[in-house]
Amino acid sequence: MVVSLRLAALCVVTLLSQCSATPSPTPSAVPNGIPLVPLPRQFSLGSTTRRLAPAFNLTVTGGASPSRTLSAAFERLGQVIFSHISKGDATVATQAQFSTPPIPNLEVSVTNTSEAAPQLCVDETYTLTIPTDGPATLSAATVYGALHGLQTFSQLVQTDYDANAVIISTVPVQVSDRPRFCHRGLLLDTSRHFYPVATLVHLLDAMAAVKMNVFHWHLSDATSFPVVVPNTNLSRGAYAPSQRYSRADLAVVVEAARLRAIRVVPEFDMPAHSSSWCIGHPEICVNGSVLDPSVDATYTVIEKVIEFVADVFPDAVIHLGGDEVDLTLWTSNPRVQEYLKKEHPGVPLDVAAETEAYSTFVSRVDALGTAHGRRVTHWEDVFDWSGGGSASSICGGITPSLPNDTIVQIFRAGMGSGPTPGHVCGSNAAVTTQTAVNAGYDVIWGPPASWYLSCYSDHCSASGGGAGFEPWEQVYAGEPFHNADPKVDITDPAAQRRVLGGEVTVWSERLDPAIMIATAFPRAAAAAERLWSSAAVDLAAETTAARPRLNALRCALLDRGLSVSTLSGGNEASPLGLPSRPQDPGPNC
Repeated sequence: MVVSLRLAALCVVTLLSQCSATPSPTPSAVPNGIPLVPLPRQFSLGSTTRRLAPAFNLTVTGGASPSRTLSAAFERLGQVIFSHISKGDATVATQAQFSTPPIPNLEVSVTNTSEAAPQLCVDETYTLTIPTDGPATLSAATVYGALHGLQTFSQLVQTDYDANAVIISTVPVQVSDRPRFCHRGLLLDTSRHFYPVATLVHLLDAMAAVKMNVFHWHLSDATSFPVVVPNTNLSRGAYAPSQRYSRADLAVVVEAARLRAIRVVPEFDMPAHSSSWCIGHPEICVNGSVLDPSVDATYTVIEKVIEFVADVFPDAVIHLGGDEVDLTLWTSNPRVQEYLKKEHPGVPLDVAAETEAYSTFVSRVDALGTAHGRRVTHWEDVFDWSGGGSASSICGGITPSLPNDTIVQIFRAGMGSGPTPGHVCGSNAAVTTQTAVNAGYDVIWGPPASWYLSCYSDHCSASGGGAGFEPWEQVYAGEPFHNADPKVDITDPAAQRRVLGGEVTVWSERLDPAIMIATAFPRAAAAAERLWSSAAVDLAAETTAARPRLNALRCALLDRGLSVSTLSGGNEASPLGLPSRPQDPGPNC
């Protein structure tokens, strides 16, 4: 089957199930201006230039029918690649201007042609080959690996304005690639500020460009509940009737993500961060701010939410929050007091709430998720909740009741004591990560000390959103397996496999649709490289080598119509109040 790319050129690749070719050159071997991010695991680049033929087309092999997913990607990226050369102008470029024959077409082969929504740890391996003669080839285990190969191809393509041609100046190209981690995510909080669907699709475009593959959609929090859940009044907690997500809206985002090799993991935080639930359902709340564990109505509403999620979101994982529960709201409420005394006679109220009622709530909610075919993720509080150190052999809390397949998401850097401790397994996210994997749990890594991207510039403080401005170099230095102080080294291969990957988090206390993408990118690309590419060997040298590639990526994202910031941060840095120019050598884009 041949699919014409209306002036759409796209990648070459030959799939290898194992990425074990010749060692990669040093990152500095990537020519300036080539936005190769994330750096492939194995690759070699030449110095010969080939142009794409005016009649460039795409040939798909190995499938009985056209791939809707690949066709859509070819259309999107083809428009990007040929955005500066019209069809008529493309025929002007003559072979006499080039010493090598044009690339006539791209041959794509996919072993597993299923277009079902991607799931956790789907095979994303691909191989891309662009020889000095003949077609380019792209081979992948799955359609989603092929999509990543297309992104790599698009990063290698340039426009030769003088020759009216689309060229690749690094031929021959050989890439054998696969990710280091299978969970490479970005959390966006759409509760504290509402984001239209169109903005979310633009965000997915930016994520796909750097092979991020999980959109963690933080859908509800104390401030708003913007989702229309059937047979509930929950969406009365939205900021406005027009600022809600319908079933159709959710489906658009899920499908847009799938077409970009991105999973959508929905999160409904509970039992804290739930004031918005209480607007439509006051009967399930305590003090208008936290869900009531003592009434069956609470679990009835939660089940309707989970049932809806299972119907709309195809991903097998659901995030059910569990963080920052102020248990004094339970122990000070007469109705919950009676429940605690009845269920746990003779136990002090604070202990009953912390080690018993909270455990029961989590267990009941998790059982609902499991009953609807979902694997549950919780924030680390559910793992390391303090019970005074005596109720658990792990950290002191409810962890023994957690199912073994629970995914623990790390987000704290040590929070001290108080009604929301979250510090018992260690004062550092690396310590908690190590403790959780040693206990047999899968982990998603992403501490606020480096991967909170919730500040637009270095003018914003650490108040709200968990952290201040994080320079891209600090993001790039993130490493799930190792930590200097306190000293943590996760070296056991089995424990390392339980670190699924990580997420940057984009909390919206200070963000809205006007600046959200510019706040996250291009800094999120630094995290994307850490999660895809090989572990750093010489961090200082690799950081220096990454700078021109990230600057080139910024130019490429702007060329795609995405409003991203400078690598150094937001626009407030200019003394004239004008947009900041890049502080680094390179194009002024």
